[in-house]
Amino acid sequence: MTIRQKTLANIAFTFFSLVTVLFLFSSLQAIREGENLDRSNLLKDLVRVRLALEEEARELNRTAADWAFWDDTYDFLRDFGADYIADNLEPSSLSALRVHDFLLFDPSGHLLLSRSVDPEEVRPLPLLPGLDALGGPGQPFHLSRVPREGIKGLLQVSGGTILAAARPILNSQGQGTLRGVLVLVRRLDSLALQHLRERTQVHFDLLPLGPHIAPPAARFESQGEDAHRGFVPLEDLTGNPSLWISATQHKAHVLLAKRNLTHMALVFLVASLFLGTVAAWGMERILIHRLQRFQEELRVIGDTENPAGRVTEEGDDELGDLARRINRTLASLEESQLAKRLTDRALRSAHQELSEAYDKTLEGWSFAMDLRDKETEGHTLRVTERTLALARHLGFPEEEQAHLRRGALLHDIGKLGIPDRILLKEGPLTEEEWAIMRQHPVLAYEMLSPIRYLHPALSIPYCHHERWDGTGYPQGISGEQIPRSARLFAVVDIWDALSSDRPYRAAWPQERVYEHLRSLRGTHLDPQGVDAFFETFPLEAESRPS
Repeated sequence: MTIRQKTLANIAFTFFSLVTVLFLFSSLQAIREGENLDRSNLLKDLVRVRLALEEEARELNRTAADWAFWDDTYDFLRDFGADYIADNLEPSSLSALRVHDFLLFDPSGHLLLSRSVDPEEVRPLPLLPGLDALGGPGQPFHLSRVPREGIKGLLQVSGGTILAAARPILNSQGQGTLRGVLVLVRRLDSLALQHLRERTQVHFDLLPLGPHIAPPAARFESQGEDAHRGFVPLEDLTGNPSLWISATQHKAHVLLAKRNLTHMALVFLVASLFLGTVAAWGMERILIHRLQRFQEELRVIGDTENPAGRVTEEGDDELGDLARRINRTLASLEESQLAKRLTDRALRSAHQELSEAYDKTLEGWSFAMDLRDKETEGHTLRVTERTLALARHLGFPEEEQAHLRRGALLHDIGKLGIPDRILLKEGPLTEEEWAIMRQHPVLAYEMLSPIRYLHPALSIPYCHHERWDGTGYPQGISGEQIPRSARLFAVVDIWDALSSDRPYRAAWPQERVYEHLRSLRGTHLDPQGVDAFFETFPLEAESRPS
């Protein structure tokens, strides 16, 4: 197939498949999300009802505690005074508590007293059937089953569904002999349920479990395409599933999603026609794009001179074959450059070994100087190490530090050209002898300058006796005309000379040495070099006993 044929076929297949899959996926996803939102809203309503019932149970339990831990109630179960009943158990009193039934059981479970009232009409009612037996042995309100904190919740008795709370009867300190159980009952009749529906804004029903097995949370049943019914289990005060809270709700979000599917189909159709037209129009641009990519990839490889780069190999057409040929050529070029890199690496290794050999030679020369001049034995290595430390403190580049080290090792190499009768003379030198001695920097320059490797290191051997004020030798240059490395070395050289024992004098104390260096600042020595020396080697550290 040609590139043109492949492109047209791919455009048709891709857009047809993409539009179909996207529409089906979007439709299913919209309906599923609508279903989830509707169920979530219904579950929130049912949970709100359950929480309202639980809150009523807690409030009833608090009221029961107020009565059960009251001294008047405690005393009544001892002497059964009529004043307690007259003062506290009239219909108006119980109506204010919003309870239907008030019961007192003795420790054995016998019903001692009961009062029932209609809270709405404030009139007496007969006792709800089944309540009188709830305090007996094995029953929920028997004294042995009612803890001090009480029990509360739903309960189904023969007379209907109730919300009840029970507390053991103690004195107002919560102590004393247990004298029975006090039970408050709120009947969940049609009027009470209507009040609860208005309060929660949920039209619900309380249903017996029937054939259903209570799930851990909730269940839903479809009521046709437009509605569904939800069930949330309610546990009674013993912790066993007792009732369902059930409500029916329209599938508002599902219906909205279905209505939107028509609009969605139209959008997908228009979008697919538009994109398909654009894709067909851009067919030629796809071919051009591949050619442009070839050009860009080859340009990058050429600009970076990186034969490890490759062009994209795509398809079995002419462009794909060309890409493979180019990549084979680049692979051959990469192998050639790899061989060249290995050769360069071997040359660098040889250069490194040669540099190390040069450095060892320089160390040998400096050692030979110390052997010849016993007066300054060890001087070369000391000034070299201290000059390097000063350079590191000042941030010299590593390459410059290497040249500085070589210059410091060879700073007195010119003395090899000074006769022993002058160099090793024990007494003071004559003017003629000093003139010869002052030639050793020139001799050093003449000895080392033919060695190109040492050209960057010549500053110290040639200029370390120059002075800041221009009174030094051999050139008599001044200030910053003197190379920086030589100016720094001069400070270290004078410090070591004064800090070392000589045949004609003992080493100076460091305080005197530092004071002398300070006195040479701006005349003999570079002021910045002296300051840098003091920063790098503080007097306190130098004066510390070793």
